[in-house]
Amino acid sequence: MKTSANNSIRIRSALRRAGFVIAVAFVVMLSPVSSAAQIVLERLVQESPTRMIAYFSHVPTNYTTLLSNDKKTVIITIKNASPSDAAKRASASGVFADIYSRPAGKDLEIVGEMKEKRQFTCVSSVYSKALIIDVFRWDKLSRAEDDFRTGQIAIEDGIVSTAKGLFAKALSSGIGDAGVHLGILYLRLNNPDSAISTLRRAEKAGATMHDLYAALAQAYSM
Repeated sequence: MKTSANNSIRIRSALRRAGFVIAVAFVVMLSPVSSAAQIVLERLVQESPTRMIAYFSHVPTNYTTLLSNDKKTVIITIKNASPSDAAKRASASGVFADIYSRPAGKDLEIVGEMKEKRQFTCVSSVYSKALIIDVFRWDKLSRAEDDFRTGQIAIEDGIVSTAKGLFAKALSSGIGDAGVHLGILYLRLNNPDSAISTLRRAEKAGATMHDLYAALAQAYSM
C-alpha cells in the first residue's frame, strides 16, 4: 500500500510539472457556513513577486483552479462569491502582469496574468480565510522545494503519512512553510506538543505563511 501511495505521488508530481496545478485545503476547525451564504472577496493583494493572496469573509471550500494552455494565466473560480469594491484589482509586479477579480454568473473568478510560463499551487488558509496562490517553475525547484510541493500533492490525495515525511524533510532543509503545514497536520491529529515544536522550528526557518501564529495559539490552547 505504501509503495502504491508513493507511486501515486510521483505520478501526480510529474503531472504538475507538465503544467497541472495543486489545490490544497487544510481544515482544522471550521464554523459551519451555509452553502447558500455568499462569500465576499474582501481583499486581493500581491504579497511577493511570486505570491498573491485573496482574503474572504468565509473560508472558501468550493472552488476550482485552472492554468491556461499557454501557462501564463491562473484562474481561481469561487462558487457563489462576489467581490467588495476594494478587491476588484491588485497592484501587480514581479512575475505578475495583472491581478484582478471578475464576476462569472453567480461565481467569482480571480485572475493572475503572468509575464512568463509558470506552474502554481493554490492553498486554502483556514485561519486567514484566504486562498494563497504561489507561482513557480518546477524545473527550477531545489530538492527541498520539490519535497514541499509534492507534500502538498500528498495532502490533496489524503495520504497524510507521506505528506508528513515530505514536509519534515523540506523543513529540515530550511523550508519554513513546510513546517507550518506539518504543524497544522499535527493539530489535525490532535498532537499539540508536536505541533508547537514544529511550528517553532518553522518560525526559525523563516516561514511566511500567516497561519503560523494562529496555529500556534490553537496548539497552546489545547
